Amino acid sequence: MTVIPTDVRRAISGVCAMRTEVNYTKSPGDSGTVMIPAETRKELVSSDGSYYESSVTYEGCRQYSSESTLRFDDASGQPQRDSMSAQSPALPVPHAEVDLRLISTIDSKTSFAGDVIEAALIHPVRDTAGRVLSTGTVVHGHLAQVERIYWPREEIRLAMRFDSITIAGSERPLKLEPAGTRDLRGRAIFSFPGSRIVLGKKFQSRWRIGAAQ
Repeated sequence: MTVIPTDVRRAISGVCAMRTEVNYTKSPGDSGTVMIPAETRKELVSSDGSYYESSVTYEGCRQYSSESTLRFDDASGQPQRDSMSAQSPALPVPHAEVDLRLISTIDSKTSFAGDVIEAALIHPVRDTAGRVLSTGTVVHGHLAQVERIYWPREEIRLAMRFDSITIAGSERPLKLEPAGTRDLRGRAIFSFPGSRIVLGKKFQSRWRIGAAQ
């Protein structure tokens, strides 16, 4: 970059003549010899007869390059895994019945509608790819209702819904329909006598895999 002195900038409006000279030199590169600037010289003559000269030299120039390789084979030499099974885990077979064991704790005194709940498969179930989802596979849902009934007898009524499942570390939407009592919204209804109920890992329920969405 050429820096023009202040007095030159003041006189620039009265310049009578200007000459710029660029000298090139040869420089070796990966693709052969190329020409690059070695020096730039600028000369100015103002209307009052003043003469100005500036020069810029280039030293230590470097060439930068990059290289990339596109491969379509497996560089590791290991057999490739089934891409479909890795990218899109299969869901359980529709209409299959599954038994679930509650993982979360539900306490009618401290739990509320909207609370997230989780349960796990008690038995393996086949998926649509012909494989087996193992015992302990986790499904996710929420409490849809926590109600205390006083008449004609005192009881606790809970409504649950499960709507997703974790397969191979990925949470997938999955509709589970209650195999037992349900309300008009399709939620599973469970009733327990007394003024309070606490459910944990001993609580089991049966569900049916909904049709694919």
